[in-house]
Amino acid sequence: MNQQERTVAILAQLEARGQMSVSDICDLFGISKDTARRDIILLEEMELAERFHGGIRKPFLRPRLEAYRSRLITHAKTKQLLGRAAAKLVRDNDVVMLDLSATVQFVGENITAGNVFAVTNSVDTAMVLLNTNVEQVYLTGGFLFPETHALSGMSVLEKIREFHFDIAFIGATAVRPEGIYYTAQDDITLKKSIKQISDKVVLVADHTKFDEIAPFRLDFSGVHVFVTDSTPPRELMKVLKQHNITVMVIEPSRDA
Repeated sequence: MNQQERTVAILAQLEARGQMSVSDICDLFGISKDTARRDIILLEEMELAERFHGGIRKPFLRPRLEAYRSRLITHAKTKQLLGRAAAKLVRDNDVVMLDLSATVQFVGENITAGNVFAVTNSVDTAMVLLNTNVEQVYLTGGFLFPETHALSGMSVLEKIREFHFDIAFIGATAVRPEGIYYTAQDDITLKKSIKQISDKVVLVADHTKFDEIAPFRLDFSGVHVFVTDSTPPRELMKVLKQHNITVMVIEPSRDA
């Protein structure tokens, strides 16, 4: 079996297993560790797999990056509309938190209040804020993920906890009657901290999130306002009312 045939076979195994160690590849194909490493390097260079110490795995981060980029493009007009409406909730002299979210990035872009101090863990949002009326922009430390331009890690949580926010804006992967869903456990930990140190928490998400699902769930406690572009489904609306969450439905047809 030549390298081309072997890499195709490795990809098939990755699809089934999720990840493989160098030893797994050696045992499966009867090759040396040096040969296995050359195959891994080739797959990584072709962006078909992601290398880690001792093995290889499916490229989880790239789909997340592409999904994030596509969300900035898909329904951009609606996201801009929601961002503009949500940004009006920011008052002069507010200390504001903006988390990593395609829609929340539009919130930052539309802040017009004066003397605002903004904090974010998104490099892209920070760059957007520099071109607004925001007086000061604080970018949290942490590990930088080049795929999403997000800052993550314990240092982000430590820095966030040093603040008290007048208002915080969070996005979501999915919004369902059971709660707010995200793709990573770190998202839940960060959002919990944000809720604890914010006077007002604003969830901003368009109607497409009503049909999505993700593995990690955050409850609705501590959320005060939900800004969206369509009236939520009946069961979701019932839960939102139970938590005394104000629902702002900003329909595109009403936007001047």
